[in-house]
Amino acid sequence: MPSLKDNNIVLYSNNITLLDTWSSYLKDYQVIILDDEDKLLDTKNSLVIFNIESISSSNKYIDSLIKQNNKIFLLQNISDFIQAQRFLKQGICGYGNSMMSEVFFNYAIMSILDGFIWLPPQFTQKLIDNIPQNNNSSYYLKLLTTKEKEIALLVCEGLSNIEICEKLDISVNTVKTHLKKIYEKLNVKDRLALVILLK
Repeated sequence: MPSLKDNNIVLYSNNITLLDTWSSYLKDYQVIILDDEDKLLDTKNSLVIFNIESISSSNKYIDSLIKQNNKIFLLQNISDFIQAQRFLKQGICGYGNSMMSEVFFNYAIMSILDGFIWLPPQFTQKLIDNIPQNNNSSYYLKLLTTKEKEIALLVCEGLSNIEICEKLDISVNTVKTHLKKIYEKLNVKDRLALVILLK
């Protein structure tokens, strides 16, 4: 069973349907459901999930939660790229739509617990597209094998793992294995960090 060591996953929303949905997605975790937004201010050392529409002041709660060593997965009824950028700068660890599918929700939770930032794939692609070109990328590419270099460049073009495996006629697991080696060699944590380094 997944764990947060001594931490909890804390849920807050004034929408009972959302709380029920999120709780059902998190059946393998220890979950605490809060019924009062002010109780958020007492939360420490946890992964806190709430929707922005349920709180009176996003800045106040986000700043307070981060100061108390919490990771924040912020959800919004209509997700917005500009809002996501603002909240990321403020220090949240994940952002998405309040009614995202269980698969995306759990992938986001796992990513955040592993120390990564999570955004919807289309937002990640927008961030990648806005990264300026880096003239030092050839130095880093020399550290990779031919196949790793090919995969790294396809990631920089914005291709998903499935698109890369189709283009190169290899399995998704092979792509994942190569990406893991690329991350290790270039000392990056994830896809976005790789693109930032190479672009």
